[in-house]
Amino acid sequence: VPRPLPDYPGDERTRMYLLLLLGTLPLRGPLPPAAGDWTTRTLPALCRHAGSAGPAELRSANHLPFPGELPQAQEQGQPPLLVPILLQLLEEELRDSPDAARLEVGGERLLIAGSADAVTRIDRVLAGLAAFERHLTASYTASLTIGEGESSTWQGRLGPGEGVALGVRRTLSYLGDQDVNVASDSGVATPETHQALLGRTLHLSISPLIDGHHLIEGTLDLSELGDLRTFDPESADMGLVELPRLNTAQVRFSSIDEADILLTGLPAPLERVELLVRVPVVEPTAVDAPWQVFDLAALTQPAPPLHMVEAGELGEESAPAPPSPPKAWDAGTLASLAGTGAGPAPLWSGHLLFVRRGSPAEERTRELLTELESHLTPFRVELRWDGVRAELPLVRGREARLVAGVEERHVTGVGSQIAPSTWMPQLHVARTFDGVLLSTAIEASQLQGWLRMTSSEPAKRADSKRTGLTAIELLQRAVRGRSVSVPLTALGEEITLFGALGAPAPQPAISLRLTALETPR
Repeated sequence: VPRPLPDYPGDERTRMYLLLLLGTLPLRGPLPPAAGDWTTRTLPALCRHAGSAGPAELRSANHLPFPGELPQAQEQGQPPLLVPILLQLLEEELRDSPDAARLEVGGERLLIAGSADAVTRIDRVLAGLAAFERHLTASYTASLTIGEGESSTWQGRLGPGEGVALGVRRTLSYLGDQDVNVASDSGVATPETHQALLGRTLHLSISPLIDGHHLIEGTLDLSELGDLRTFDPESADMGLVELPRLNTAQVRFSSIDEADILLTGLPAPLERVELLVRVPVVEPTAVDAPWQVFDLAALTQPAPPLHMVEAGELGEESAPAPPSPPKAWDAGTLASLAGTGAGPAPLWSGHLLFVRRGSPAEERTRELLTELESHLTPFRVELRWDGVRAELPLVRGREARLVAGVEERHVTGVGSQIAPSTWMPQLHVARTFDGVLLSTAIEASQLQGWLRMTSSEPAKRADSKRTGLTAIELLQRAVRGRSVSVPLTALGEEITLFGALGAPAPQPAISLRLTALETPR
């Protein structure tokens, strides 16, 4: 029992009591070394932000956006391996070491203050992470051919959690609308510049599987200018408006090791589109490392959700929402399933799972992932209508989409802005889409989704004498839609979704065929 302390001033007396209490506590292991001699190492590549900047993916398939609808680039996400998890891996490695080490992180540097044995142990963990990063990085080759032109070929490598945007997007500025402003006794119409999104882009991601194969997911987006009309509203207060017409196609697809997309019969210059993406199989190799790293991206990170596609001016707000694929697994749940029983508990960061080599959890993890990934089976969807054929691959549990047709702007109405002593007409400009829209996914034992086809007659002009304000365009449009449900027992059969319709509004027949692709595993 410590003897009573002399009557020190308050702060000094408190410090003395704390020192005496600390002196009575037992020590657990050696004290960490002081910040003296530091060993510097670079953080693993897995701790750095992944992904490359490129054109934003048009998830709404809208190539004629209004100024407030322009696509936004995706924010950069977290790196696959968070620094706190890395430090936890290193601390677990040093847990049974007789020497303690002090670890500090700043920028891309790891500082180590400890014995030579501690530094050696840490170097072994870092070397193992670097080897796994190379092992989990996939190489790819993508080839795109449009019509009779030359092919565009891309080659590269994607690390864990990375995505890439290939190709080029161009913007075409045009006079899209007239912004009307009125005051008490005056008004003015200001021309608005809008942008049409053109080009050929491929958004690609690759997820390694436990057996060395790869899940490929991508979006092919094509947009070409067909026409740019000038519309005269016949108003002395307003200028001209330009109305573009685009031939567009967008395909969301998924496959195992190889993805083959074919589009034929679309309006020029997209008469024939062929895309082939290949990822070579990687033979599993043993890595001399304390921790085994498993990439769970194929199970825990589904592709970003698709947005609804608006047809415009059909008396409906938008198309039905895309079908929701099965809920993805959570990395923490998989870690808990693999870590039941004796041995060190697995750690996870994002879509990466870290399991102690040689522990019972390693074999359980392999068996669990093999079983879950065996359900990622590839299929092929073929859609035919009016001389057009579209073929795209689809993996069970992923969603696919086909958008093919014509996007156009029309002046569909006119209103007015009124002030106490003046008024001005105001145009209503709308975007329309004519073509086929298929959104689907394979759930349980059937293909489910919906199909919609929209079409328009040539717009008729109503001059200012008829409207009393400005000239506008009168549209006559038709829409057909239905849900799609194809059981897997009907594989290989051609199913008619819509029959042909005759006069007064001819509509082509639409048929669908679902086939199973040979599983490369």
